[in-house]
Amino acid sequence: MAVARSNGMGGGGNAVADVLAAFHAPGPIGGAIARSRRSGGKGIVVGGLIAADGKTLPLPPSRHGCFRRSIRTASSADMRLLRHLMGSRRTVASNRTLGLLLAFNAGAVNAGGFLVVHIYTSHMTGIVAMLADNFVLGNMKLVLGALGALWAFMSGAGTTAIMVNWARHRRLRSTYALPLLVEAVLLLLFGLVGAITLSWPTPFAVPLAVLLLAFLMGLQNAVVAKMSSAQIRTTHVTGTVTDLGIEMGKALYWNRSGAPPERQVHANRQRLALHAGLLGMFLAGGLLGAAGFKYLGFICVVPLALALLLLALPPLWSDRQHLRLAWQQWRQRHGRNDMPPRLPPHLD
Repeated sequence: MAVARSNGMGGGGNAVADVLAAFHAPGPIGGAIARSRRSGGKGIVVGGLIAADGKTLPLPPSRHGCFRRSIRTASSADMRLLRHLMGSRRTVASNRTLGLLLAFNAGAVNAGGFLVVHIYTSHMTGIVAMLADNFVLGNMKLVLGALGALWAFMSGAGTTAIMVNWARHRRLRSTYALPLLVEAVLLLLFGLVGAITLSWPTPFAVPLAVLLLAFLMGLQNAVVAKMSSAQIRTTHVTGTVTDLGIEMGKALYWNRSGAPPERQVHANRQRLALHAGLLGMFLAGGLLGAAGFKYLGFICVVPLALALLLLALPPLWSDRQHLRLAWQQWRQRHGRNDMPPRLPPHLD
């Protein structure tokens, strides 16, 4: 039996062996002849096998083709997962996953930032207490610094509210991706510029770093609060530890035997696992951030910023036409573009 590939070239012995090994068709295939265009044979079939009875038998798929298709399938699945994780339609699972990731990021930025500016920029409780203490002690410089950090944190939260409501008004998929994109860009700016400015003998390097970090923490905290209806916080763990202790107390509560079900106390195991995970991720991020700033310096914030970009870019890419349209409309309203805005193809 002779079988060869008819793709425009004569089949050699190795090709015959490969085809026979890969192709397992039922029934005998005898006296098969491969005919190519160059040999002038009749009954040319490209990309198939010619059996003795003249029927065309398909070749098995190429390994490289299968590999490329599997890569494309995996990439599209990852993109769908990221779009779902940052999408405007929230679920308990997506809120939990995103909350854990952002808690890790907040722990790294907060702990690493403390080694740089010697203040925890996400803890507004401590900032307000520092404001009161230094006001009584008459240290007006620290009072102004505390007021600046408080204002920066509130400004970050307000910026998130503006962007989220703007995206909701336009029904964008990237409702929560826009604040994370701003956070990633500012975090990169902090990492790239901070190494230079903090080493300068200037009186404004550290205060500017405090303001920037406080703004970032307010931005991120408001993102998670908006998407989870204030059920998850990522930049501080006081409320998380409180809720964790409440659920642990419920789990340890001894219910009397024979008590009706409505009077029995049971812990919410999902909330218990969520708050324990948030606490653990914040701690892990703090350890990694402190070690990174200690041994690597400001370059350690680059992976954190890239992770935020990875979360934000897929939904932004899905809304690219809507964002382009909004940009053109803004330019037209401000007299910077004489051309009318072009609608996306699916809106024409």
